[in-house]
Amino acid sequence: MSDLFEPEDTQGVQEEPRGSIQQRNAIIGFLVAIVVVLVIILLVQSCDDETESSVPQQTATAPVEEAPAEEAPAEEAPAEEAPAEEAPAEEEPVEEAPAEEAPAEEEPAAEEEPAEEEPAEELPAEEDSGPPEPPVNVTCGPGGGSTEFSLKWDAPAEPDDVFGINVYISANGGPYNRVVQELVSDGVVSTDLDSGTKWGIIISAVPAGTPLMLAVTSFNNDYSESGWWPIDAYYGSGADCFTGPPDAPNIGIVSPGAGSGETNIQILPNGSDPAPAEDIVSYTVLVDTGSGFQEVPIIYQNFESSFSGYLLIVSPNDHAPADYQITATDAHGNVSAIATRSCPDSGVAECN
Repeated sequence: MSDLFEPEDTQGVQEEPRGSIQQRNAIIGFLVAIVVVLVIILLVQSCDDETESSVPQQTATAPVEEAPAEEAPAEEAPAEEAPAEEAPAEEEPVEEAPAEEAPAEEEPAAEEEPAEEEPAEELPAEEDSGPPEPPVNVTCGPGGGSTEFSLKWDAPAEPDDVFGINVYISANGGPYNRVVQELVSDGVVSTDLDSGTKWGIIISAVPAGTPLMLAVTSFNNDYSESGWWPIDAYYGSGADCFTGPPDAPNIGIVSPGAGSGETNIQILPNGSDPAPAEDIVSYTVLVDTGSGFQEVPIIYQNFESSFSGYLLIVSPNDHAPADYQITATDAHGNVSAIATRSCPDSGVAECN
């Protein structure tokens, strides 16, 4: 009988170690969990002060949720450290950006103040830089060469204000075209004519055979141009420049004409401004036979090379003793002074 009960006793003895093993495993698991918690606490203490508030909260919940898993909390701890370090990196540029923009807005405001003051200082300079006075008493004469004119005018009262000279020409009533623009410093403008009382300039390529208007202006160093002084002109044969009203006609021979009631009148050259001149387009003849001066029609007007003048034939006029008044009109409509002749005149044989 004792042999039969021995196996039963041995089986009861073997069941007791299984329960103790389970208890040991539970104890070991608990100890491991404690170790894991300690390790996590050490890791948290080694982190920056900024991450101390976030890491303990995560580690406090880790052992409660993952207590059965022994290695899981140890692996999650370093994974959470990466975002903890990136958070301050993103905050730094956000804080520096407004700090740099504030002085950038103040700098242009400081630069604009002197920019507004500069035009106020230039105002008196603009008042002094107005155009100079226009040339006055302009005259025209031969230029010394073909199609050249010599222009002269009074020397300016403020010569330093004159930087240059412009010359314009209007042909036959057309628009003014600038033909000359010269700087005084280039020496083309003469500033010492007539003992320094006159300035002058030569213009060339003057249109021939047409009435002209010449205008001279001056300008300062800003090319602000003065008014002008226009004059009549006409380019004839040679290098002549006819300006202003023509001289009174130089009456030559007055004689009976070829036809009945006709009278021939010669107009001869006279002195420095010859009459007839190329700029004269017509004559007017008035005759007084005792009842007052009356205009007599000119039925013929032609240049005669035999006496280098014009032959006028007036009619009706029977060449009776009479007084004559003759004027010349140029292409600009200027009328000359009156030339007179009395017939019969004992001093003029051809008038008797």
